[in-house]
Amino acid sequence: MYNNYIFDLYGTLIDINTDEWNDDLWKKIAILYAYKGAHYTYDELNEEYDRLVQAEKKAVLKKSPDTKVVDIKIEKVFRKLFTQKGIKVTKAEVLFIAEAFRCYSTKYIKLYDGVLDLLDTLKAKGKKIYLLSNAQRSFTENELNMFDLTKYFDGICISSTKNVLNLTKNISKHFLTVTDLKRASQL
Repeated sequence: MYNNYIFDLYGTLIDINTDEWNDDLWKKIAILYAYKGAHYTYDELNEEYDRLVQAEKKAVLKKSPDTKVVDIKIEKVFRKLFTQKGIKVTKAEVLFIAEAFRCYSTKYIKLYDGVLDLLDTLKAKGKKIYLLSNAQRSFTENELNMFDLTKYFDGICISSTKNVLNLTKNISKHFLTVTDLKRASQL
């Protein structure tokens, strides 16, 4: 039997469906930006968001040419959408936009059947549980809290924190280093 269990979050523990291309999402996010004085049409905001995401990915690739697949810190994009309009915002305001974006883009979110029973059983047997997920920390932390999952994990590694997706060797190596796990001792 294994002593360490590594889970991805989405598609494993949490079942989620999002739609980031929905016009209603962009209309609502444009309103939030306008509340702070950053005026965009919803189409302009959507296009600029897409452009900034691509630019951020290119910047990460330039810094890490060995990395083939990157993830970004989406908060940088949300902040740049303000600064391009000459608006200064706090970290908390940027995080609020990230939370609203995720909330408005979510069609549904739920735990898969049996997840809590499984995690409870593993913990009761003294097993270590880790999360290694391709995700945005600003989205994932809230969703972990929403389902009270954080307490189960002995370590959490989220791809956006390191700008690489967990399928790459870089994030897996980082994860094994920070958790001090050996490849053969985990499932």
